[in-house]
Amino acid sequence: RESTNKCLPTKRDWNLTEAICNRLKKFNDATELFSGTKYPIANLCFEVVCEIKIALGQWCVCGIQTIETMAMNMLEKFDKYWFEVHVLMGVAAILDPRYKTEVMDCYFPEIYGEESGSKKEKLTSICRKLVEDYEDKEKEQEKETDCTQLSSSRAAASENEVTSKFA
Repeated sequence: RESTNKCLPTKRDWNLTEAICNRLKKFNDATELFSGTKYPIANLCFEVVCEIKIALGQWCVCGIQTIETMAMNMLEKFDKYWFEVHVLMGVAAILDPRYKTEVMDCYFPEIYGEESGSKKEKLTSICRKLVEDYEDKEKEQEKETDCTQLSSSRAAASENEVTSKFA
C-alpha cells in the first residue's frame, strides 16, 4: 500500500476503471494497427479512424461524467486532424476495389448526420480530380514519347539521306 493512498478503491472506482479500460482498448488496437505490427494499409486505417471518431462521440454522452470529460478532450484533439486524415485515408479506401464508396456509406451518416451526402460528394470529387490529374499526366507523357519517337525517326531519315549520297 502506498503512503499517498488513504483508502482502497471503492466498487465505483473499479467500475469506472473497467469502463475506461474497455474504451481505451479501441485505441490500443488502433495503435497496434498503425505501428505496423499488423501491417497497416490506408483503407483499414480509415475504418479504424472512423470507428474511433464515432466512439468518441458516443462516449461524450455516455452518462459517466469522468468518461464524458475525457472523451470531449480527446475529441477536441482528434478533430484538429480529422479533415486531413479522413481525406487522405478516404481516398485510399475509395480506390480500394473492395471498398469503393461503400465505406463512406457505412460511416459518414453516423459521423456527419445530414451532412453525410455533401461530405461524401466532396471526397468523391477529390478522387475524380485525382484521376483527371493522373490522366492528364499520362496524356502529357504520351505526347512527349510521341515527340521523342518522331525526332528519332527524322534523325534516322536524315542520316539515311546523308549515307545514301555516299553509297
